[in-house]
Amino acid sequence: MKKLLLLCVGLVISVVSQAQTFSVGNLVVSGTATFAIRPTFNGYTPWDSGNLNTALYATLASPAFTGVPTAPTASSGTNTTQLATTAFVTASPTINQPNLVGITNGGNANAGSIGEYVSATGNAISLTSGSTSNITSISLSAGDWDVWGSCLISPSVGVTGANAGVSISSGVLPSPPFYSSINLPTAGANQSFSVPMVRENVASTTTVYLTALASFSSGTATATCTIQARRMR
Repeated sequence: MKKLLLLCVGLVISVVSQAQTFSVGNLVVSGTATFAIRPTFNGYTPWDSGNLNTALYATLASPAFTGVPTAPTASSGTNTTQLATTAFVTASPTINQPNLVGITNGGNANAGSIGEYVSATGNAISLTSGSTSNITSISLSAGDWDVWGSCLISPSVGVTGANAGVSISSGVLPSPPFYSSINLPTAGANQSFSVPMVRENVASTTTVYLTALASFSSGTATATCTIQARRMR
């Protein structure tokens, strides 16, 4: 028995080089086990620094994944710190009580953002009776816009009526009912009126005009008009 024990100890010591605890059955040896041939235990090769390529694995802190990593998709409405998959993001959960908070600092929306505002004013533009004139215009970038305006017609004498509207065509009133039409009850009296809102959904930068037309048999008339637009999406 002593010879068998000494033989086992000799075999273990031959593959051990530094101090740590190493066990084989009931035999405990202190030292770092170094093997000429990588051993197997229960049919598996143990992992150690010799056969672990850390470059192939993501670290636990700030991992940088490559390829197409996947993860379980959370249930709709989940609000935790777990990972969100593209399937979760595109599920379009129903928002029953949206709370979109507006600004409180008097600032303006950035160009290209929903809420972007554009305006322009044309002052005292001379009108020719029966002829549609461009009073002012704005340039709208691609997007879906609500556009409206207001006009002040200032006649000298004889002006009986005026029209104004928003148009993407220069020198042209929009088709009815998308323009305002007024009668001037008193010759020479100023008259202000609103220009109806229209939707301008443009795919590229487009000039939008506020046009006006007045009818008069004598005297002169001018128009001062403002055009305004708000990006809706």
